[in-house]
Amino acid sequence: MDINKYDIKRFLVKSSDLTRKKLFVEFYQPKFQFLFKKLHECPYPLHSLKELSNRMFDGPFGSNRKVDMYQDNGIIPYIRVKDVLPSGIFLDELKYISQEKHNELIRSRVVPGNLLITIAGRLGTAAVFPESLKEGNITGHIVGLELSKEINPHYVATFINSQLGEFQAIRLGHRTTRPELNLSEVGEFIIPVPPKPVQDLIAQIIQSAYSTHQEKLVAAQNLILGIQEYVIKVIGIKNVLPGSQNRFIIRRAQLNRFDVRYFLPFYTQLEQIIENSIYPTKNLSEICINIVNGLTPAKDSYTENGCVVIKVSSLTKNWQIEWNKVAFTSRTFFQKSKKAYVKDGDLLLLSASHQLDYIGGSFGLVRDIPIEYVDQCMAVGELIIVRVNHKIVLPEYLLTCFITKPIQELINRMSRGQTAHLYAEDLQHLRVPLPSMEIQQVIVDELNRRRNEANHLYTEAEYLLTEAKARVERMILGEEEVT
Repeated sequence: MDINKYDIKRFLVKSSDLTRKKLFVEFYQPKFQFLFKKLHECPYPLHSLKELSNRMFDGPFGSNRKVDMYQDNGIIPYIRVKDVLPSGIFLDELKYISQEKHNELIRSRVVPGNLLITIAGRLGTAAVFPESLKEGNITGHIVGLELSKEINPHYVATFINSQLGEFQAIRLGHRTTRPELNLSEVGEFIIPVPPKPVQDLIAQIIQSAYSTHQEKLVAAQNLILGIQEYVIKVIGIKNVLPGSQNRFIIRRAQLNRFDVRYFLPFYTQLEQIIENSIYPTKNLSEICINIVNGLTPAKDSYTENGCVVIKVSSLTKNWQIEWNKVAFTSRTFFQKSKKAYVKDGDLLLLSASHQLDYIGGSFGLVRDIPIEYVDQCMAVGELIIVRVNHKIVLPEYLLTCFITKPIQELINRMSRGQTAHLYAEDLQHLRVPLPSMEIQQVIVDELNRRRNEANHLYTEAEYLLTEAKARVERMILGEEEVT
């Protein structure tokens, strides 16, 4: 269902079509009117979410919701907006609250089968509280619904997450400040209600699609991460991290900085592991022609278009640059920022983070710069730019060194300060094995093979999910026969 042709900026609305409830222009967008028309033309009866619910409730606000009540483990999961995804409740990073706090917030208790919808921060994402969790609680930015027994909550979640539900969230949630929904507005969502077997089939199709999607993403990620073991084997270093040791002695002459962590035996043993490679090791300063921190534009130097600014969020999980997630700055600022220029073949490393563990774990290799961005790219100050000497080292090979666990730990060791910062002058002392260009090329070929196969899996996963979403939308609207 292509609604792009209805995405019109200038349009007319009859005064008789206006409602006192919403006077925002966005409420009357032609694309919204088109989608409402499609809903009313479907063969199934339409009902509001309020009509389909036995109970609607939201989570606590104000003094009843404080960050310090979060726990990393426990019995009662406390569901936040970030945990509610179209694929279901994300269980890997759950926070918990005590049983006592849960008893205080009993009004917002959720149980398996309850539908959860985000109403602030990210509007209109729906998921069903899973059977794997006995009970839980929700933040004030989520609405919980106990649906009638005749309604499959997974079907309703599928609808809310489709463009047929998404446009209603945008339309009802528009505000002068930031978009958000309230309990009453969630109850106004209009939903076609097909027979229960049709609901079940639609829910099963989308759940199966998300399951397959996740399987392919995991397979792709495993392919990429597997390059680490391959590299370690080829360069001949141990694949076992040394044990930790908290008590140790160091000579005064060795002290060149004052953070105790830097001198832990764990790191000196890692250095020895790298030195024991079957190939000679070199400092980055010996194999690179430039190692420098980027430069972040001032807030008023960002523009809608212009010269490209590669941000931390521009780096992908498979160490590439996502060119549709870059920012832009003025040519005036760009011309003043020559030290932060980025070229094809440059490596980018995360150099600043509120969490120490992130330093040494995020990298990107600049390749395939879009033609319109060539010679007009720079990196933010939270990234270090590493430019190799192409006569003695391949950028892709150095990337594979960076992603091995021993070297990641040694990069992390170099960070300074309570809020972790990695500086270019420290990074230049990192030592890495340097095999011949022929051996480097063998490693790079394996990296590229894995990347190509992983990219195929990523593309296939997105295609299958997109097709499933389009199919269930047609089924909801009665445009595809249900068999």
